[in-house]
Amino acid sequence: MRIVLSIIILATVKTGSAAAQNVNWKSIGNRQSNVVYADFGYSFGVTEQFGYGRLVRFVRPVALTFDYSTPMGGKLIDDFKMRLGGQIELLEKNGFVISGKVLGNFRRHQTSLVRIASFGGEFALIGGYFSPGFHAAVELSSDGAVVSHMKHSAIMVRNYPQIHDGWYLNNGVHYFYGIQGSKTLGMSYDVSLRLGKTNARGSSEDVLPVYFQLGLMKRF
Repeated sequence: MRIVLSIIILATVKTGSAAAQNVNWKSIGNRQSNVVYADFGYSFGVTEQFGYGRLVRFVRPVALTFDYSTPMGGKLIDDFKMRLGGQIELLEKNGFVISGKVLGNFRRHQTSLVRIASFGGEFALIGGYFSPGFHAAVELSSDGAVVSHMKHSAIMVRNYPQIHDGWYLNNGVHYFYGIQGSKTLGMSYDVSLRLGKTNARGSSEDVLPVYFQLGLMKRF
């Protein structure tokens, strides 16, 4: 019974935002290797995200990023998601760019029944046209938790005494299929838009199966 209850809880937890923060490779100049960004949108709930990135040029350009996102609400520290990783340009020809993204993430989600902390990963493939003034691309990505720690509340224990706290492996993954684009403003800013559909493996959706995100990025 405790395993069944834990699977149900893990399958219904939806915290954080869809993978990816827009990077227009062509708008970042040689003197602008750093970016800060803020995003607002919907992904299983209304979310906000803040982050920092740095463009490093090896054989191919690599964007290293760290960001923090949380659902909009009164208690911003109850539910949150942190991500750390990078995006690398895999192929470029005449403005058409294909890039890959790998991010590790940490989530925390708390309800009246359970507090869940999980570690997972995000993977994305992005391809499209990039110029100094704008970009437009398609994206395919996935976001899933690998392992989660569950701490049950007194209410949960009282109703199901056989349930135990501990670590659980996850099999739920969310997939994202969409488009993204950005427009350069002046010498230092970009505005961006992402939107698309989501599909979950290992759970049934009870929310809108879509995502969208508006963003503002400053280069320096």
